[in-house]
Amino acid sequence: MITINSDKDLNLWIHALAFFASRDDNQCEEEIREVLNNVEKNQLLPPLLVIQILAQRKTATLSVVKDYIIDTLKAANHKISENKREIREISEETKRMRHEIEQLKTSAKIFHISKCFSCQNQLDLHSTSVHCLCMHSFHQRCLGENEQQCPKCLPENKRVLEVKRMLEESANQHDTFLKQVRTHTVVSLHISIH
Repeated sequence: MITINSDKDLNLWIHALAFFASRDDNQCEEEIREVLNNVEKNQLLPPLLVIQILAQRKTATLSVVKDYIIDTLKAANHKISENKREIREISEETKRMRHEIEQLKTSAKIFHISKCFSCQNQLDLHSTSVHCLCMHSFHQRCLGENEQQCPKCLPENKRVLEVKRMLEESANQHDTFLKQVRTHTVVSLHISIH
């Protein structure tokens, strides 16, 4: 069994994989599989680097790396499907909101809500009511003192803003990505020289 103290020490995993891949005999296949399991489970190395390291193995067989490649591709496809679904949902929600904004610009919004969404009691003319554009209505007393957003919709709005922030960050990380590619290429070349 292979034991490395830090799952995040990439050089140790690279060297372990390179060591087992450099062996001429087929006796290290179990060790290679174990290293690949740890690499995959903790997402320690990019799949391309793993394949480059294993490609140097003189007696390399597809059976050693097959499960790793299949699992990595399945995980990537699952993530892509998740992202596409989320993008589609956010796009539809954005279209709906734009349509609502256009309607608000050109016509009045009529609220037919008669109950407070929070306490479920009747809204009346004797107490102040707050009507949100999301069509949720509340007694003023049921909302917090400085409540600026609908408490019902707030968690979903925060989630959408967080996804938007993450997408913007990842879109602006081209330099980081290129730096990682160069680093992995240098590490790969370093391994092939030794």
